[in-house]
Amino acid sequence: HAGAYDRTYPGGHFMSYDLKNGKFEDFGIGAPHQGLVAMTMDTKRKRMYAVSWPGYKFLYYDINSGKTENWYEAIAPVTQQGPRSLGIDPRTGNVYWHNMNDTIACFKYDENRFETLKEPKFDAPMLHIPLDNSVECVWRSIRWSEPMQRFYGIMYYSDWLFSFEPESGEFEILDRVASAPNRKSGKTSYSSLAFELSRDGKTIYYIGNNEIEENDPENTDTELHLVTYDIPLRRYVDHGVIVLQDGRKPRYCQGLEVGTNGKIYIVAWIKITDKNSEKWKKKLEIDTGGKPELDIERSRNLQEINLIEIDDALAQ
Repeated sequence: HAGAYDRTYPGGHFMSYDLKNGKFEDFGIGAPHQGLVAMTMDTKRKRMYAVSWPGYKFLYYDINSGKTENWYEAIAPVTQQGPRSLGIDPRTGNVYWHNMNDTIACFKYDENRFETLKEPKFDAPMLHIPLDNSVECVWRSIRWSEPMQRFYGIMYYSDWLFSFEPESGEFEILDRVASAPNRKSGKTSYSSLAFELSRDGKTIYYIGNNEIEENDPENTDTELHLVTYDIPLRRYVDHGVIVLQDGRKPRYCQGLEVGTNGKIYIVAWIKITDKNSEKWKKKLEIDTGGKPELDIERSRNLQEINLIEIDDALAQ
């Protein structure tokens, strides 16, 4: 909640990393004592935008001037999941995010101010999934497609793919890009942030979740499916469950990038299954604070977080 800031935590930093020389550059803290839960960059105007957490403040860092500016008003109720993805229209520099009241907010770049759009509204019943944490309707991730001249995004939990053209306000629900089992059954699952466009801006890549049962109904896990959607052809394809070369299945993912080398890259959680490995022993020590007898049942769920390379089935 709003008063739950950890005053011992300085705050999340804006920074850059040079891939060629391996050097970081620190641009400073965005919001004191708060993390940065969403961030995107206007590469044309050299400005980095973010939303803080837990206060949900909108802020930006301007690279040319070295200036950081905050708007100290919550842009989402602090009891709810706030925005996790900001959309930048490269034509205007305007920044968009989904409010928690079925509307879209816009930061007007030229005027340095906010406004709430009258249209579109996300009040269609099919977009609302009742959840225990009171999050019913919000876009999970959004990207700009240059050739299509509009945004494409995915709705939280429902996995509805939509398009949004900000100048006209046109909004369209295109298809449900959930994993094939969920799409077939109508079930919903936690929507990931692993949502990206191809380099030509015409294909959606998405990691869809599917909950599976392990031995008994009370013990469930999740498998990941790679889904693509061809925008011009409106063609959905589930390319199947992601399985590593050692037979393990990643179970949780929040990041995806489409490479230029015919590969897709994801960062995923993977169970450690070799209980005799040094990795298992080290992770068990970390998770139990050096006391394996403490909550030993957790040992069967030890996980590693790793970068995974996948062949792009659509690469020429």
